[in-house]
Amino acid sequence: MAHSFPDCSRTLGQTTPASTPGTNFGTPQSFVAAPPNFSIRDLELLHHWIVSTSVDIYKTPGVDALWQTILPQIGFQHPFVAHAILSLAALHMSYINGSQDRSYIMEASQHHEIGVAGFHECVNNLTQEKSEALLAWSILNLLYVFSISRQLADSVERNSPRLRKDRLLGVEWIPMMRGIDAVLGPYFDFLAEGRLSTILQLGNWEELDPEEALPNAVDPELRLLRGLWENSSDAEVYEQALSAMRKCRMYTEQFQTMDTQTLQKWGCNRAWAGPMAFVHFAPQEYFTLLHQRQPHSLILFAYFGAFLHTLDDYWFLDGWGKDIVEVVDEMLGSYWRPWIHSPLQSVGLRAGVNI
Repeated sequence: MAHSFPDCSRTLGQTTPASTPGTNFGTPQSFVAAPPNFSIRDLELLHHWIVSTSVDIYKTPGVDALWQTILPQIGFQHPFVAHAILSLAALHMSYINGSQDRSYIMEASQHHEIGVAGFHECVNNLTQEKSEALLAWSILNLLYVFSISRQLADSVERNSPRLRKDRLLGVEWIPMMRGIDAVLGPYFDFLAEGRLSTILQLGNWEELDPEEALPNAVDPELRLLRGLWENSSDAEVYEQALSAMRKCRMYTEQFQTMDTQTLQKWGCNRAWAGPMAFVHFAPQEYFTLLHQRQPHSLILFAYFGAFLHTLDDYWFLDGWGKDIVEVVDEMLGSYWRPWIHSPLQSVGLRAGVNI
């Protein structure tokens, strides 16, 4: 069952979907008129994308064609999508080589800047036909943001704890994700019938009832969080965010016991979509409270970090979950630490120290 985009127009007003950390978003006037200019090295990056990067995203043979074939096809039609593909391929090469050669990151950034310029041009002249390219670029850009932010973290944030906190608590990437929904929302029906339809489908999402007790040790702890905000004026916001979190976990955990035949009917194991769905379906008011660094919002976000940590074997998410829980622990301090005992333990931390 396809699921429509939530209304995130307020978020879009705060940060445009192209707000990628550490990137200059000035749109070169020459980009629109200049013809695509790709090199032999770009062919090498495309080859790496096809044989390596594209099969290291879903890690599901039956669905890898989406990344391996369909996205390059869209890139051939829309060069700014091709540049996004090449930027991510370069980051993947950097990751598998241990990030020792910074030239990969410079190469990725160069392709990304050109892609961002094309993105702005597409947004300014958006049509139904171009919406597919915009969706493709947005997906690739999200993976780019997670990957490059993590790879640059040590050098960029070494002398700025504030930058680290802002990155991990989603000051830029959360509005970016939600803003994409606002831009593409009017084209959802068209996209749901197109080549990228599987990206927009969440299977039995609408049938899941988060009020049911989940068969795992985490759910009782999540429900206990209600005691934190029962007398708060923001209690309803936190309840909605908690419900979204529990539903996302329910969605993800069903894949652990799903038989192979059923998985094949789904087309892919969408377990990695679960944590990201929380960013889409939690209310905007919750993220405002998170931006304000309200303790209750931080505690719930620590559980999001622990949830994200379950996807640590995906290269573009490597380390993110643990870092989120760690920075929440640093901000909350000892008084609130008992409330995030489970997330700390899940990511291999205790009282801010590695176990």
